[in-house]
Amino acid sequence: MTGQAWLDGPRGRELCLLVAAAHDPRLSAVWHRSHDGPTPDLIDEALAALTRFDGAPVSALGEIELLHPLADSVCSAMYWQAPFAREALLDAPEVRAALLPVARALATAPGAEWWSSAVAFDRQHVVRWEHGAAHPDPVSASAALHGWSTRLAAEVRRELHSPEPLGGVSGSWWSAPTTHGLIESTRSLPPYDASLLFLVEECQGDFSSALVRPLQIDPDARVLEIGGAADWVALTRAHPLDVTPARRHDWWRVSGWSGRWLIPDWAAVAAEYDGVHLTVSAYLEGATRALPMDDAATMIAGWHPDATYWLTDAARPVGPARGWRQIRGGDQLDWAPNDHAAPPPAC
Repeated sequence: MTGQAWLDGPRGRELCLLVAAAHDPRLSAVWHRSHDGPTPDLIDEALAALTRFDGAPVSALGEIELLHPLADSVCSAMYWQAPFAREALLDAPEVRAALLPVARALATAPGAEWWSSAVAFDRQHVVRWEHGAAHPDPVSASAALHGWSTRLAAEVRRELHSPEPLGGVSGSWWSAPTTHGLIESTRSLPPYDASLLFLVEECQGDFSSALVRPLQIDPDARVLEIGGAADWVALTRAHPLDVTPARRHDWWRVSGWSGRWLIPDWAAVAAEYDGVHLTVSAYLEGATRALPMDDAATMIAGWHPDATYWLTDAARPVGPARGWRQIRGGDQLDWAPNDHAAPPPAC
């Protein structure tokens, strides 16, 4: 893992600058001033600071130290609007090239070793956010996939003949098989029970408390590893599902691609795999951008880094859940466990 591929993705580029800015006040000032968009002077300042940047401190960062800037980049992911103005600074070819030493230093950090690792069977946990609303009863994976397929087909039919211009409407924006009851799990990162406590997209919602429960995974479960953007494209090509009418408005906003959109048909994927794991590295490279494939494109959207979606019943919640609450740790959000275990919820 060299980190170079991360610079192909908006989330990877932002992470590299965030990490560098935490160690260089000049880059921190550039980042804060970029929120209204880049200017030639700002680009020159960024290049000057990056040229003199010392990557040694970055190469020594641990898991928890990297978790916070990674969470900030994940929180910036948007699929229903144009990219933030500040992202244009990171998309400038000269700035992207100047970030390469930062990416390489980051890739050698001890805290980034797990970003390209396979799903950790013995450390998987499922998170249930506590929004105060009732949670649906658990269902089998096959029933959940049926619900996902039925809803998506209805969305496609509804928008098939939409007269609206591109960007005229908004709706579902994810390519992950979210909702309807499929289990989504992430690994524990001691002292935290699940990386998803931090690495959650659309983080502006109510994510202040959660119940986290360990999973038992069948030892012979077949898990497809998405280690890079090319793996996602290959999966989509093997099991294509055309979702153009239902996704084109939102995904055009963020990517500028106005052609066909494909995603993996998760019901078909379930015939071959019990789960699909998206590595952090693949997320940094591929999320929030159009990934070309022949005459179409696909997008990794709504799939949290390190998350595994279980497409069969090979994963089962076991034991008690532990409650976690969000706290303020200095300038950053942090999490602390509740003092007592909660009874096993319906996950």
